[in-house]
Amino acid sequence: MAKKKVIFILLMVLFCSYGIRAQGLSDIRINEILVYNENTCVDNYGEHCGWFEIYNLGNRTINIGGWFVTNDINNSRKYRIPKNDPNTILSPGERVLFYADGESSRGTFHVNFTLTDTDCLIGDSSYLAIYDQSGKVLVDSFLYSLSSEKADVSWGKKDDEGWKDKNAEWVILPEPTPQAENVKSSGETRAEAIGRKDPYGLIITLTCMAVVFIILFLVSVVFKYTGKYFQQHGNKKDVKETVKPSKPEVEAKPAAGGQEEEIAAIAMALHMYFNDMHEVEATGFCLNRGLNQHSAWENKSMIFRKSPIQK
Repeated sequence: MAKKKVIFILLMVLFCSYGIRAQGLSDIRINEILVYNENTCVDNYGEHCGWFEIYNLGNRTINIGGWFVTNDINNSRKYRIPKNDPNTILSPGERVLFYADGESSRGTFHVNFTLTDTDCLIGDSSYLAIYDQSGKVLVDSFLYSLSSEKADVSWGKKDDEGWKDKNAEWVILPEPTPQAENVKSSGETRAEAIGRKDPYGLIITLTCMAVVFIILFLVSVVFKYTGKYFQQHGNKKDVKETVKPSKPEVEAKPAAGGQEEEIAAIAMALHMYFNDMHEVEATGFCLNRGLNQHSAWENKSMIFRKSPIQK
């Protein structure tokens, strides 16, 4: 029974960790891409180059360090994002810009390919994708026609729902918006949109309560079984330290022959003495308890004679 509980707990932990990981993957999206950059933003070297934007649409911080971006559908690990850069840690709603200049030696956000590379075409389309740390799980991708791209015109995902729609459509933006919202809604903030969808806060309340109860359940289970484990092992250790082999009891040996009678005689004599049970015998003698309590000097009567000597 205990083994089944342990297996159930492990499955629950694995399921939760997988769910958190899957949620993190689905929260990362390619948000905007500009192939021909002539007059928009410049990189940290003062040059114009194609760029693309990655966005964290979720509610938890995600580190994309170690993930892969590529423009080759046959090579998912073309450029690995360095792990040791704190700027790859994306907070909820945070965007990061990558420069596709083919100069990866310039820094973390300079990839080793360009968006105008014709060697990696898929038919007539170019390809851009992001993969997880394994390089096997596709997180997001975008196909675009290189021949129809125009200078300083970018593609982006529509943002009318505060970027909560993971299936938002790609549209041509009125103007490039690097590290900013693609299409602003009609004066409605994200908080207002959430309030409109959940006016009584029921969804947020239930979600928070579910998360808290799940965490408390897992913590209680962990403490319960760890406590039993240490208790069992502690008891075994205490028993080993305290229990010592008992020494065999020494059996009373019978007294040597004749001693039993002597002991019985002494006991009987003492009993008769303390209970004044002396026999009167003509030729015998007995102990008088009134005598010998004082010395002859102290007891003057002992030196008196019955018949005084007459001279």
